[in-house]
Amino acid sequence: PAGSITVLSNFDGVQIQQPSGPLTLGSDGNFYGFTRGGGPSDFGTFFRAAPDGTTTVLHTFTGGADGAAPDGAPVRGTDGNFYGIDGVLSPSGFMIFRVTPGGVVTVLTTLDLSHFPESLILGKDGNFYGVSFDASGVGNGTVFKLTPAGVWTDIYTFDGTHGAYPNVLVTGPGGSLFGITGAGGTKGNGVVFSITPQGSLTVIHNFDATNLADGSIPVS
Repeated sequence: PAGSITVLSNFDGVQIQQPSGPLTLGSDGNFYGFTRGGGPSDFGTFFRAAPDGTTTVLHTFTGGADGAAPDGAPVRGTDGNFYGIDGVLSPSGFMIFRVTPGGVVTVLTTLDLSHFPESLILGKDGNFYGVSFDASGVGNGTVFKLTPAGVWTDIYTFDGTHGAYPNVLVTGPGGSLFGITGAGGTKGNGVVFSITPQGSLTVIHNFDATNLADGSIPVS
């Protein structure tokens, strides 16, 4: 807290490299994370870091049936396992997966080009929520729900008027979710929105590029 920095671990650039997001605290007091590179296939890893900096690779992604280059931080579920999303398209599609603290990966769902998951969070109801981008270039993206068993549901599809190309989602008061889009809205420069777990969306703010104090195209 006083600003003194201590390096706990240096990634070796071979077995483990390019961390893809923040660390997640596990129920065992250790930290867990994903990397986009490293491992025999260079498709990333799932690793554990002890508070003293001792780092252990628990799983190396192959780019095949277990996914590739996971994106963001591991999301800890109510069951103590971690959940993650692919950062690149594997031969089977975009994957959302569960990984145990020991590194055993189970793919929960595989998605096509119209659903490139960009974020994943744990909702207050124990389900997972996130936003997806249409990598085929046709649609404007969705807000989705995923049960711990892997049942996927689009709860909202963006129409442009209420935003387009969502890129982040967070939990808010009362179980509602909040997010931003990088385009769309009444001014075409993105919106801030709230959405219920049932899919009722409200635009809170439309960004206006003509007003320099307001900003435009929010990204995170």
